[in-house]
Amino acid sequence: MTIFLSLLLIFGHAQQGTYELNVTVENIKEPKGQLIIAIFNSKEDFLEKPFKSQTVAVSQNSENIKFTDLPQGHYSVSIIYDENKNGELDKNFFGIPTEGFGFSKKSMGAFGPPSYNDTKIKMDSDEAITIPLKYM
Repeated sequence: MTIFLSLLLIFGHAQQGTYELNVTVENIKEPKGQLIIAIFNSKEDFLEKPFKSQTVAVSQNSENIKFTDLPQGHYSVSIIYDENKNGELDKNFFGIPTEGFGFSKKSMGAFGPPSYNDTKIKMDSDEAITIPLKYM
């Protein structure tokens, strides 16, 4: 019985699987500062509470970031090009970003960031996406 339960747990985990997401960030205007890459797995947490995140030092005009062990599901990716390394997207007096940013599916909001639904990608296999940074 113990062997049967163990096999059932192993088989169940293999069925669900985890996947890898490779994110290529392009259009980095100067190789300085850092990228803050956040992955969100729900509309409620979008842009507030990342499921996973990484901060990567910028050394070239294009960077590759790998996320592993992502369960099957939908995810949205946001990127901040934090040139001054203060840990946030700087904005001017009018609330317009003064640093680069980007979202999965190359989405842009009309007046503010795009929605979770406009940026989400389905993970049911390993994926590779490219996000070019935008500047205002």
